[in-house]
Amino acid sequence: MHVRSPDDLAPEALQRAASEALRRGRYPLPADALPTADIERAVEAGRLAVGPEGITVSDPAELHDRLVHEVATRAAAAWPDLDAAHEPLDQFARLLTLSDLPDSLWTHLARTSFAENGLDLFDVLGAAAEAPRDDGRAHPAVWTLYPPLAEALPDLDPDPVRLARALGPVLEAVGGAVMNNLMHVAVERLAATSPMRARGLIAAFARRPERPSVQLVANALVGLGGGEPAAAPRRALDLSRSDVPPLRHAGASALGWLAYHPGDPRLAATLLRLDEIRSTPPDDSDLPVVAQALGALGGADPPDPPHLQARQTLVELARDAGDRVGYVAARIAARVSGDAPDAPWLRDLLTALAPTPAAHKGTLRWVDHALSNALKADPPWAVGYLRRVVESRPYAQEGDDDRIDDLIPMTVSSAVREHRPALQVEVTRWLASGTPALQAAAGDLLAFGHVPDDGATPFRLDAAARARLDAPARAVVVDEDLTRPQ
Repeated sequence: MHVRSPDDLAPEALQRAASEALRRGRYPLPADALPTADIERAVEAGRLAVGPEGITVSDPAELHDRLVHEVATRAAAAWPDLDAAHEPLDQFARLLTLSDLPDSLWTHLARTSFAENGLDLFDVLGAAAEAPRDDGRAHPAVWTLYPPLAEALPDLDPDPVRLARALGPVLEAVGGAVMNNLMHVAVERLAATSPMRARGLIAAFARRPERPSVQLVANALVGLGGGEPAAAPRRALDLSRSDVPPLRHAGASALGWLAYHPGDPRLAATLLRLDEIRSTPPDDSDLPVVAQALGALGGADPPDPPHLQARQTLVELARDAGDRVGYVAARIAARVSGDAPDAPWLRDLLTALAPTPAAHKGTLRWVDHALSNALKADPPWAVGYLRRVVESRPYAQEGDDDRIDDLIPMTVSSAVREHRPALQVEVTRWLASGTPALQAAAGDLLAFGHVPDDGATPFRLDAAARARLDAPARAVVVDEDLTRPQ
């Protein structure tokens, strides 16, 4: 009769350890997670270790392989039952979140699942995005799989057509710029690994222009630019002339994000094409794309003359176009303000946007973000911009219930806390203006700012502050306490 040695029995103990880690969602395992006999045999064979933190597998790579194999096998056996296939994937996600196991195991899982069982996790993700639910929300498998697969994508070798088919409904399901951006970045990184792969991705995403995944054409073009710097702008220019709006938008967007070297003649061709679209847009949906491309080009540091031209063109576009362009331009201003809060073109862009906030609160949120950064660099200018916000809307009139501290909360809060001198001067001008809207906004600012910790009254102007005011403003303040608007 053959007596099994510890070495013979250790693999069974290891597999049970992997199964328990998945079931419990934790690793290392507690001491009672496995039968004592199993632990002793595996420890004797050098395959498990027991320490203060619990039971661990001696070789991390062996644990990783067993975890991945079990999850891949269980998911494939359950497929196409989405809920059943999701269960082991969800356990895997929870285990990686609650332990120190590496996120790169998702890449390992995606490869193993397809190689050993023929199950493409992107197919599961796509099916989850299309699964109908009574509550109208995306299937939980979308949120389990989308972030880690986006992170893993550049290290995989997916079939472009299958990937495009899956990502169409996925991008619709996840919604939102932040979540969508995960896949945009992933596709760009994947395309950058090989020009041949990039061309395959461009063709696959372009086949379905009615799906949101067509936007990924731009990212694949940018990735292509790393390996074929001459071909990518040419392809982008060709697409920007397409009669199909989503393809035209993808081409124009890529023109802005492609890398150009100093003195690059392709940059002149790019600016010319963007200006053509701006001057005679095929339809209104083209202008926000042009604004986005100009903002990307204008962000070059240090800028060449063409980049400066892109900035100026964007300012002109923001001044003359409608709400959708204003929203894009405000987002660009917010991005610029993080790196260069004192940049002259940031002021130009915010000034061009001044009439826009009345129409689009989303725009105003980005303006607030940019302005709160500009406040640190030049408090008087940024505080003075608040007047433009008030004058851009029917402030305090019937139907307009928003206060200045609701419209620009970040900037107002920062000005009240950290830049009172500049705010004192501006509020006094508003009180002296004789304009009902400005006087009402001044009262709102004073009410918002009147929360002193020490009982002192804010906004009392000293002689130096009064001396900086013009004569009409000085006439109304004298030594008055401006917490009581007149």
